[in-house]
Amino acid sequence: MDVRVVIDGVDYTDDCDEVRCATPRVLYDEDDGQHVKRFAGPQGFQLTLVGPSERLLALVDGGRTTHSVTIRAEGVAITHTTRFVAEWTCSNGLRKMFGCLAWDPQNDARWVEESQLAST
Repeated sequence: MDVRVVIDGVDYTDDCDEVRCATPRVLYDEDDGQHVKRFAGPQGFQLTLVGPSERLLALVDGGRTTHSVTIRAEGVAITHTTRFVAEWTCSNGLRKMFGCLAWDPQNDARWVEESQLAST
């Protein structure tokens, strides 16, 4: 299968050995006392680039920068805003880098004290 990866309008396909991507969902379990019900959360996006070049590795910044990433394969494409979070070398010497759906840390849902709610 011919998979292409385009980041911010630049084709990086030849800058890695393999492109792995998925659109996983977080599943939430709720116990109603008789059964456990499972609810699907929103779809995410994950991207692992195997054998990335130095040019690709330069995009890894702990997830601070948002990039537009398009994956094209077999006549279909998916585009997501992505942040490149980490790169590492496996025990077998294979280098990888990981990106995921860009999040907005300022607006992510989180628990707050009731006093903080009064000030918003």
